[in-house]
Amino acid sequence: MNKGLDTFLRKIPLNSRVAIYGTNHVAKFIKNSILENRKDITINGFINTNDKYFPINGGFVYIHQNHPEFDGYKMHTIEDLPDLSKNTDVVIIASFSHAEIMEFIVSVFNFPKCIAISKEEFDYSISMVSNDTILPMSSYTDKERRVIDILETDEDKDLYRKILAARRSDNWIAIQDYMAKHNKEYWPIGYYKNEYFEYINKNAIKTVFDCGAHECAQSVISLSIFKNIEKVYAFEPIYEYCKTELMDRFVQANKDRLELVDYALWDEKSILEMQVSDNLGGSRLCEAEVLDDDIVMTKLDVKTISIDELAAEKHIDKVDFIKMDIEGSELRALKGGLKTIQKDRPQMAICIYHMPGDIVDIPLWLYENLKNYKFRLGHYSNMYTETVLYAIPEELYDK
Repeated sequence: MNKGLDTFLRKIPLNSRVAIYGTNHVAKFIKNSILENRKDITINGFINTNDKYFPINGGFVYIHQNHPEFDGYKMHTIEDLPDLSKNTDVVIIASFSHAEIMEFIVSVFNFPKCIAISKEEFDYSISMVSNDTILPMSSYTDKERRVIDILETDEDKDLYRKILAARRSDNWIAIQDYMAKHNKEYWPIGYYKNEYFEYINKNAIKTVFDCGAHECAQSVISLSIFKNIEKVYAFEPIYEYCKTELMDRFVQANKDRLELVDYALWDEKSILEMQVSDNLGGSRLCEAEVLDDDIVMTKLDVKTISIDELAAEKHIDKVDFIKMDIEGSELRALKGGLKTIQKDRPQMAICIYHMPGDIVDIPLWLYENLKNYKFRLGHYSNMYTETVLYAIPEELYDK
């Protein structure tokens, strides 16, 4: 056992009954560490209090993350905490960004003891067991090798190869190590600061298409970090579901510069069915991918539009930046914006992880359809999610 892990596990009293607060990679790491190194500890399950009220049919319906188990153990919701506190000695906080809020909730329900793993303990622990698994070039498909060739830097190429290896083995230790080494930093609202913006030339942006705006956090951030910003078009067909009180205050206060567009992006105008998932962020068009029934809260008919159609209808002279995180519809939306993209040469941050083929098909499609672009790669989670391809015109690329 390494020093960081030993330091953390020593904080847990002998023969404790514990509940792990969180359902993420940190929570899994804690569970596995206890099972391997502290046989005296009993795990009572995981806690998830990520509940919301959603507006449906003119009213509000209370929905919780309706998954009875996580990683083989019972998942307790907030309704379970009074009873759980009676037979649990220690609650372990498995979060770095929301630890204070979680500790407060634990105190409200009178749990005897609360322990939070520190980022330093977690980072030290994963770095001790990590390996930079990169497969030999002969093991990649022709398409994968072509993507590696078009990426700009050796760092990008290595990251891409690590992601491919992790996807095949389902072993994400090397990616967790990458995240720890690169010190990915959160905004207070819970997003990585550089996600979608890491390699972007921020001074060259006046008009933004935020495609997949969700609660408009990235739209609001755009108003702050782009010094010359004039307009953000926030595409979100289910904003009334996604909006939060905090973000909506900023949206309403900046209506002159932030315009909500209640369309889903596609390659043409249409009416399509959208599956609204229980975590909202995973909601997607049925044409893109059919979700499992147990995570679909409801289904709605939504309007779709293409980038080219919206740019023409709004008489937009030039689109400078496109951020796209639309749950599997990225390639169709890019094809529906080809005329605008080739004319305006925007900088782009495109998610390439939602569909199995996205990690090769999207980079190659952009490379084949755009001239003189630089391609960089970013990754912003400890698992398979949040892989972002940056496409930047050579004339705007800032090394």
